[in-house]
Amino acid sequence: MPNSAKLMKTDHKWVATCAKGLEPYLAKEITDIGGEVLDTSTGAIRFSGDEKVGYSACLWSRVANQVLLPFWHGEAESANDMFDQVLTHTWGDVMSVDQTFVIDVSNHKTEGFNKKYWAQKLKDAVVDWFVDDQDCRPSVDKANPDVTLHLFVSGSSVEVSISFSGDSLHKRGYRKEPFEGSLKENLASSLLLAAGWDASQPTLMDPMCGSGSFLIEAAMISYDIAPGLYRRDWGFKGWKGFDDTLWGQLVQDAMLRRDTALSAAEVTLIGYDSCKETIKKARRNIQGAGLEDIIRVEVKEFARFHKPSDISAQPGLVIINPPYGERLGEAELLFYTYRALGNKFRDHFKGWNFGIISSDIVLLDQVKLPYDGQLRVFNGPIQCYFRYGEVASDAQSKNTDALRAVLETNTFQTHERISIDLANRLIKNVKKLKKWALKNELECFRIYDADMPEFNFVVDVYGQHIHIQEYAAPKSIPDETAKKRLDLGVETIKRVFRINFKHLFIKVKRRQKGKEQYQKLTSKGELHEVKEHNAHLLVNLSDYVDTGVFLDHRIIRQKIFELAAGKRFLNLFAYTGTASIFAALGGAKSTTTVDLSPTYIAWAKKNFALNGFSEQGHQFFQQDCISWLHKCNRTYDLVFVDPPTFSNSKRVYQDFNVQKDHADVLEAVHGQLEPNGVVIFSNNFQGFELDERVGKLFSVKNISKPSIPLDFGRRPKIHQCWMLTRL
Repeated sequence: MPNSAKLMKTDHKWVATCAKGLEPYLAKEITDIGGEVLDTSTGAIRFSGDEKVGYSACLWSRVANQVLLPFWHGEAESANDMFDQVLTHTWGDVMSVDQTFVIDVSNHKTEGFNKKYWAQKLKDAVVDWFVDDQDCRPSVDKANPDVTLHLFVSGSSVEVSISFSGDSLHKRGYRKEPFEGSLKENLASSLLLAAGWDASQPTLMDPMCGSGSFLIEAAMISYDIAPGLYRRDWGFKGWKGFDDTLWGQLVQDAMLRRDTALSAAEVTLIGYDSCKETIKKARRNIQGAGLEDIIRVEVKEFARFHKPSDISAQPGLVIINPPYGERLGEAELLFYTYRALGNKFRDHFKGWNFGIISSDIVLLDQVKLPYDGQLRVFNGPIQCYFRYGEVASDAQSKNTDALRAVLETNTFQTHERISIDLANRLIKNVKKLKKWALKNELECFRIYDADMPEFNFVVDVYGQHIHIQEYAAPKSIPDETAKKRLDLGVETIKRVFRINFKHLFIKVKRRQKGKEQYQKLTSKGELHEVKEHNAHLLVNLSDYVDTGVFLDHRIIRQKIFELAAGKRFLNLFAYTGTASIFAALGGAKSTTTVDLSPTYIAWAKKNFALNGFSEQGHQFFQQDCISWLHKCNRTYDLVFVDPPTFSNSKRVYQDFNVQKDHADVLEAVHGQLEPNGVVIFSNNFQGFELDERVGKLFSVKNISKPSIPLDFGRRPKIHQCWMLTRL
């Protein structure tokens, strides 16, 4: 027989629902408000307590979706069977005939279940009872009902409840601006709790704050603000047993707690987003919650995210809901955006707690931070994973650890398969470069450049990798002799630096001409990450003679960084866009990156993502630079021009020769340059001479000598460079 119960009794059994995976947090909330947890199932907590507990669950739960008050339970094999049984219930104890109602249906593991039909049968039973008992029928209102009845079916078990909360509890009442991809408020709050956020935490930062969900919910936790305090519509207000006096007292108590906490707590809550319109929406939502004096938000690219100087020295929480595939289509770039997250946390937030939510576990893996826990949750219909933990105080990238090992090298074991002279030279060079490399945060630099004629190659360090490029031996040296010398050199390098062979990359470097200049050697397509100053760059150590970063341009890139603030920057013959990265990091108002190669333009975009930049304010053109200049209708303040010595690409109608054509290029650049604009012009043609025409357009300063970095001291003519200021 079905079990019917009067709803006016003092003690009740309740059900609170939540997103899957959040049950432990909801159970703690129920216990904290005085309820007794009776049973936990997927997405639901059953508990007992008086009416005060029920009201408090609605007012104070940060996690729950709904609070239900069950009043009928029975066994029914079909919707018709259920209809016959609930028709006998005294529905006048639940609602009045002049109240509107709606049916909400959920089911668990019931095959062939037809929600609409079961809802219809329950609605028919309610209406028929009132017609039989009072000769009048209540109306259904799906948009704004007085009473919401919840029907739950699990196999043959059927339960009917009043939705005590009414509409979903994630609707706090403060959100003024909808935002695509934003987290539901109760999910945001749950993730904060999972990440360890509470009133004792001093600082929370969200570098991609969107509509402000994390910030607002964190403030409500810190300042003891009941999440239901701003709601006006509640399901229990249509319940016949509603106690307006008790509810009013609970609201007054909540307001007192809020006011007390607001006068006492000191918490810093900061959010950034790269989009102005998004920040405007966040501000309106923050104002809706009455927290505009507590939360500060501003427009800022993730690339510029760091700890402000005016916040507590005590570690806090950095939490983020970055784009995932469903919100941003370019999944390959997101791969590097997530790398940027891990880099930022390691570089600026050691000792802090962190939390990251994403729908893609592969993207989360790119963060490359150890984590304490992982929750599987749903953000609307999207299954997501939330990882949380602490950024270790000694967190380092694998590159940093491996690099320090190389730089600490000062001894080696003699072995018949090594050259002691070469080993000693390598150690001497490393000692000379060690302090300089660490001070300047360099993970890529040259440690050997054919210092000894018999070992005619260069050795470059790229983080945890060593890159060896052999110069072509003179014709007087037999191939077999050259091979033996290279093998001996490689073995010496391997043993001196104690490096695994998989981290060694070996190439023959010949003087290239024309289209051979960037010709592929292999097709592995593997990109490795390295750091130069505060920039993270991608290199390919296997597929091309050049790696993606011209190490000898390091000082030039730093000069661009120093000049770029507030400037519109143009990078011609941009290669992989590294100069554009330094301009952007230096505060350029905008960057434009132009290169003929689709491979290198795609590579440049990855570099931007790796440093936390979106494409907003940063343009990329896969075009012939000279043709693009002639069509260009915008002006620039700072331009970097680094053309090849020679090019005869099939994509352009005529060959390019830097000696013959550079004046034409610079003249075209002059036409797009603002008054007093600056051009940095570089090339690596050994016999290059600057055309006299250039001096008539620009004030010319040769900066070749100061642009050669310490590790290229053996090759002072590896490039020539001028700073040209428009006359």
